Amino acid sequence: MMRERARSRQLLGGLLLVGGAGTTIILAFAAGSKHPPSQSVDAALAFLGILSQFSAAWVIRGEGRADPTHAMQSVRRLLAMATRTREVGRRAEKLFEGEPTPQDLHTEMGILSALMSWMQEDVVLAIEDWRAFHAQAVAEAERRRLE
Repeated sequence: MMRERARSRQLLGGLLLVGGAGTTIILAFAAGSKHPPSQSVDAALAFLGILSQFSAAWVIRGEGRADPTHAMQSVRRLLAMATRTREVGRRAEKLFEGEPTPQDLHTEMGILSALMSWMQEDVVLAIEDWRAFHAQAVAEAERRRLE
């Protein structure tokens, strides 16, 4: 749904931009014709062109900006990852400094494995949050990572 909204904003912005440029071209041709339009028609065409350009800028300006809901969701995932990372570090340090029995090691390795899996899932979900918001940026980052 977010991608569809972004695409429709891009399409609307593009149409307004083309409309503004088209109006400017019509104004230029009309002014140079054998029977130029009246000043009121010139003013109306100029106003329409300016309005289209400003409208296009207003529609396009929001492209690529995170809304507060998106930012809160991303921060929530990062906080969850920070909590799990801290827990993994604490447990690993405890195992390193102590003298665990084989059973303790087995149990703790299972817990650490589960915590790491949750962290991996949080990372993937955070990437997908950004993909839903700005797919182009994620695709570019992934492409650069593979180079």
